[in-house]
Amino acid sequence: MMKTESVDKRKYPRHKIFLQAHLEMFDGSFPVNVVELSVEGLRINSASAIEPETHVAIRIDVGREIVFHGQVVWVTDRQTSDGQLYAIGINTDAV
Repeated sequence: MMKTESVDKRKYPRHKIFLQAHLEMFDGSFPVNVVELSVEGLRINSASAIEPETHVAIRIDVGREIVFHGQVVWVTDRQTSDGQLYAIGINTDAV
């Protein structure tokens, strides 16, 4: 069997981080963790699911507040010992 290697086709590299943040949508807000960051997007972990194409704002306090605006691109979920966890990819359009 031939082994295939996956190739990352992203334009910009992702950087692993861990920051607590707050996600805001039209109908509510809740805490999330930002776990990856790139020039064009974020990956967050959340206890709540969000539908793809939802417009969101992510507020991060790093001594001053930074706000990322974007749209949910993908959502995956997995069961953890603490319950359901959702990994969410967000394409950011402005900081």
